[in-house]
Amino acid sequence: MLNELYNIAQDLNCIAQNVYYEARGEPIEGQLAVANVTLNRAEDGRWPSSACDVVHQPYQFSWANKKQKKPHGEEWAIAQVIAITVFILPDPTEGATHFHANYIKPYWASNKKVLAKIGDHIFYA
Repeated sequence: MLNELYNIAQDLNCIAQNVYYEARGEPIEGQLAVANVTLNRAEDGRWPSSACDVVHQPYQFSWANKKQKKPHGEEWAIAQVIAITVFILPDPTEGATHFHANYIKPYWASNKKVLAKIGDHIFYA
């Protein structure tokens, strides 16, 4: 039981970090969308089954490949709340497993279906 609680706490922290580094400064809906992509991947057999393993899988999220400053401040507090509420609020991406900022054009985007545009991000299936 204690180990399971530890894993849940760890996954919540990883979701919050992903929101913080990928979407801080975005509207709440955009931050929630990034959190949902993390969960959607964990539920999809193409990715690892834990949020931490999804977030730290090589070359999936650019921030995870570099040393980052420790999250802090109001944006970190918001990311932590998003990590908890993602489990009870509807998914604004409708199941997206991919996203990118609207100012870049990744090679894979043309092979995906756009599900949502929220803030400065585009979400795909």
